[in-house]
Amino acid sequence: MSTFAVMNLVPPSDWLLLAQSETAIRLIEWSLPETPLGWTLLVGGAALMIAFTVWMYLRDTVEHPPWVTFILTTLRLAVIVGLLLVLLNPQERVQRVVTRPSRMAILVDTSLSMADPQNAPPTTPDESWDPQSRAQAAQAALRDSGVLDELRKLHNISLFTFDGQLVEQAVFPQDSVLTGDSEDSDEGDDESEPEAQPSADESSSPNQLDPKTFKWNEVLQPVGRETRLGEALAELIRTQGGNTLAGVAVFSDGGLNAGVGEDAAIAAASRSEKPIRVATVGLGDVTEPANLMLTQVRAPSDVRYTVGREKQDPFDITAYLQATGMEGKQAVVKLLRHPADTEESTAAEIDSVPLRLPEDGSAVEVRFTEEPDTAGRFRYVVRVEPPAGIRDYRDDDNEKDLAINFVSRNTSVLIIAGGPMRDYRFSRNMLHRTPTFDVDVWLQTVSPSEVSMVSQDSSDLLTEFPRQFPLRPISDRLPETTDSPKTYDVVIAFDPDWTELAPEDLEHLSDWVRRQRGGLILVAGDINTPTVADDDPALEPVRDLYPVVLSRRILLDPASLAAEQPWPIGLTDAGRQSGYLQIAESADETSQFWNAFPGFYRVYPTRKPKDLATVQAVFTDPSAQSDGIPVLFATQQFGGGQVLYIGSPEVWRTRAYEEEYFNRFWVKAVNEVGRGRLQQGDGRAVILMDRTDFVIGETVRVRVQANDESGRPLTTGSLPMTVLNPAGRSVFPEGAELLPDPVNIGQFSGTFRAAVPGGYEISVELPGAETSESLSTNIDVAVPQLERMNPRQNRTLLTQIAEETSGEYLTVEQVQTRLPEIFSTSAAEATRIDEDLRTLWDRMWLLYAVLGCLSAEWLMRKLLKLA
Repeated sequence: MSTFAVMNLVPPSDWLLLAQSETAIRLIEWSLPETPLGWTLLVGGAALMIAFTVWMYLRDTVEHPPWVTFILTTLRLAVIVGLLLVLLNPQERVQRVVTRPSRMAILVDTSLSMADPQNAPPTTPDESWDPQSRAQAAQAALRDSGVLDELRKLHNISLFTFDGQLVEQAVFPQDSVLTGDSEDSDEGDDESEPEAQPSADESSSPNQLDPKTFKWNEVLQPVGRETRLGEALAELIRTQGGNTLAGVAVFSDGGLNAGVGEDAAIAAASRSEKPIRVATVGLGDVTEPANLMLTQVRAPSDVRYTVGREKQDPFDITAYLQATGMEGKQAVVKLLRHPADTEESTAAEIDSVPLRLPEDGSAVEVRFTEEPDTAGRFRYVVRVEPPAGIRDYRDDDNEKDLAINFVSRNTSVLIIAGGPMRDYRFSRNMLHRTPTFDVDVWLQTVSPSEVSMVSQDSSDLLTEFPRQFPLRPISDRLPETTDSPKTYDVVIAFDPDWTELAPEDLEHLSDWVRRQRGGLILVAGDINTPTVADDDPALEPVRDLYPVVLSRRILLDPASLAAEQPWPIGLTDAGRQSGYLQIAESADETSQFWNAFPGFYRVYPTRKPKDLATVQAVFTDPSAQSDGIPVLFATQQFGGGQVLYIGSPEVWRTRAYEEEYFNRFWVKAVNEVGRGRLQQGDGRAVILMDRTDFVIGETVRVRVQANDESGRPLTTGSLPMTVLNPAGRSVFPEGAELLPDPVNIGQFSGTFRAAVPGGYEISVELPGAETSESLSTNIDVAVPQLERMNPRQNRTLLTQIAEETSGEYLTVEQVQTRLPEIFSTSAAEATRIDEDLRTLWDRMWLLYAVLGCLSAEWLMRKLLKLA
């Protein structure tokens, strides 16, 4: 038997009009025959029974009045009808119809490349050009063209953005004309309907907005540092796919430069429950534009200036350039300067370098060597001008600025030497004779009784580690007007015997590096360095300071003593860019020197660099690599301070080529590790920055280690902070505060977002009983080069994604007309869900009615004396 259903509430033709709703449907089902034979037997059998009943009572009641015949016949027929009702098994089924609306997703790229111009500029500067960005072109296509209104006639529109991650921004609901109102369809139904609930496919996002009032400028702001197109599209299909997803429209320049490739997205669209159609809208020009870009500018944030000194210590400002479409042309790189408290318009040009751009389009380094001429804070601006007659694709990457503070304060250096090795003697004499350094010396091989008989070039000759370190023993004899610091800035340790320092001295040294930004240079040697490699618990504080894990194999073994040839140093990429290894006047000269330098004979063996260390050079002798590649130069940030490790006491060999190379190495090394102390000076607080280079969009964390006026950790509630962006405007117009760290007493921290590229100045005020003290530091925020490497639209990639998902590639001009045509079919889906099934014949009254009819018929036949 088959089941026949009758819906008595809403006709099937209206189901798709019940978008985003649920409707109750009542069905009556009968068990009717499935074949002609079955129908013949059912109808024939029922007709025969009825005919037999009528014939029988006409014959039996021939002698009685007609009304008797009628009553008896009716009673018998009622019994037959009741039995037929049981045979047909009528059932009432109450169902719920859930109509899931058609959905469509729009995916918009918000990576930094979307800030590039939509159209490439003309080749010459005198032609007109509309510099509309790609993000603005996407906004205009979605906001002003009316395409969303057309799409909303059939679909709910979900807006997603992506760069490094996928983010749902808003839901624009389907137009009310098609979502409809189902109340008219429910007329005549007496029973109450279940309350409508959101369907499983329907977004529960609270951001159901009107496209006309939506804040497109804020949502589509290009801020992402990378473009994960394949990953974002695959995730969207995985999380939003289903039978009601009509398709996806992607607005992007196709700059996939991170995450999984496009194959993952194409596979996800194909493997979906229902294949997903993807239409791609290409943004940006497909041609290679001519562009000249400053990728990076490097310079020290603080430089020492000595009053009355005719020639100051030079410092380098290094700019890195990249050009496309201008190969072989001549550009000009200019250096300008102005006081930090004045506008950039007051900047004066102090140097200019004509530069012929490489034919192969490779990166170019330009170095300016400058000297401080007065104390104060200045902003240096590096500006590059494109070749004459060529229009630059972008002009916001042609200039970078940074702040440099000229400090009228010497660097105080404590030299600890386990013995009078050559590096110690040469560097000590050179640093002592340099006016910007104050050098105290502790030569551990000199006993207190021999001090009067020993001559060592130094400001103060010590016989032990300073008892009040980092306070200099000579500090109480310094005049008030001197440039000489009262505390140490840098400690240089030439293979020292650390066991001669008391445990509290080692703790003070470690704490000074970590909390007071002290600079430490560790030079490995033949005698005492092996002791550090041992597991002596007393030396654990100093062992933690080393950027490398030292090998326990001693240096004075037969193999190392038999070294008869030098081995070239193996510079790493970090070493080629390291400031202290730039010991010549130009980058080319420095590179030529290190390539020609024979190298060192021996190096202390190391097992590996530590996790936070940066290796600048390694030793290349294969026979010295049994425990691991020996590290020659390495640096490590230790708390707020900097540690430099030199794995061999043979830097003096550079003097054989040019004494100035040796001098520059040590001056730059001391200045680099002592930079943090130069910013702090002898003050009671210091700003601790994890780094000074950031990329746009990053969160910058600022930490301050502060003491009160008595030298104890500061416990005030908070510290006011001011952050000035490259335009000189405050990042926090209403002020900001650094909050105390609950774990590290005396530390305060806060964050801000680097929203625009350029130099930022951070200032923090310290409270004081009489006068407040101000700290300041600078950071540089750059645009990540990942988004600038290839500014062209990747039309090939976008076309591939569209074609392999049965979609279509569109230009932004085609969006208004073609996008509604591509997604002109609704994917709405109506589903009936069984709620309740009730057998209608299975009722007590029906049984009583049948029995009553039979009983009444039997009684009348008895009374009428019918057989």
